[in-house]
Amino acid sequence: MENLHTTNVMIDPSLMLAKNSIANTFDQIRQLGKGKNHFRFYYPSSLRKLLGRYELEKESPGIDFFLKNAYPSNPAQLLKLMDTHSPIFQPFEPKTEYRKKWAEIYRDLTEELDYRGELHAELLRDVLFEEFVFLQEESYVVSRIGKSFNRFINAGAVCVQFSSRTFDKLVRMTLRDTKQAEVIGNVDRLRAFAKLIAMGGVPATILIPYTIVGILVAAGLVYFVRFDPETT
Repeated sequence: MENLHTTNVMIDPSLMLAKNSIANTFDQIRQLGKGKNHFRFYYPSSLRKLLGRYELEKESPGIDFFLKNAYPSNPAQLLKLMDTHSPIFQPFEPKTEYRKKWAEIYRDLTEELDYRGELHAELLRDVLFEEFVFLQEESYVVSRIGKSFNRFINAGAVCVQFSSRTFDKLVRMTLRDTKQAEVIGNVDRLRAFAKLIAMGGVPATILIPYTIVGILVAAGLVYFVRFDPETT
């Protein structure tokens, strides 16, 4: 279970692979990851392999997934930044127990990507799976685009979605609830990366009404919360 006093955050590759967001991404990692701040940052471990293959083969089927019409950043520069920031920005490799626990999602995600013609980049599947496991076991993921989350939904996960307007209401409603206020405060700080933020684990359970959580758990469904500014 997540320790709410240490906020683990995964950076979706879309924030690093796009030229227009890479600088702000690492600026925010430095700002929130320094001193006594309680944020720890991670990236999918398979992303390094994806970048290495791109450098070697000069092809980017997996990288293109995260661009969404954005101009790509320089892979060599990105790898250098990842190394430079390694004390506060670490690769996430799912434990063996997590791989077993989420084996069904791995299979369904594989089928979903195959259906969409995206499985030709198998490292993309591994990146997305690592991101999904982190979302469920460690909680927070920030992203520039919603594609990763959409693939999780298509692979069988349930998404409870909040708009910016709903977020503002939550801020006003949760000021007296310590746990909810902490989660909302984390989300507010993470909006410096991008307004598209997802969470699973304990924080998601805190924000979703108990009755809904009970129904989802009883049905054996996997779920997460997503804050999406484009949703009204």
